[in-house]
Amino acid sequence: MDINGPMRIGVLQTDGVAGWELHFDFRKEFQALDLPQQAEEFQRYLTTLASEIASMPEDDPDRQGMLLVQQLSEQLLEYIASGDLALNETIKVQVEQSVAVTSLNDLLKSLP
Repeated sequence: MDINGPMRIGVLQTDGVAGWELHFDFRKEFQALDLPQQAEEFQRYLTTLASEIASMPEDDPDRQGMLLVQQLSEQLLEYIASGDLALNETIKVQVEQSVAVTSLNDLLKSLP
């Protein structure tokens, strides 16, 4: 699934731990926007993400990965809107492997 948004999401397999490390990097174009525009653009991204998830079949293996990305992204909105997030730094999130996110690696490789 290809969802254009304000950030790139990368995934790395973690050594010695069953799971992944997600890397969220904000695009330069997004960083160049003023604060209200960033909040608006990020909210638009969340709306698009929710729409894409809703259109997926419940049993689609990528759906769980998309839900994880949505949940993490929703947590960022408040900090983006307030300007309390350094958009030029990589946000790293450790995700433990589970049956629910076995397709996360494939899903995130397909995101821009």
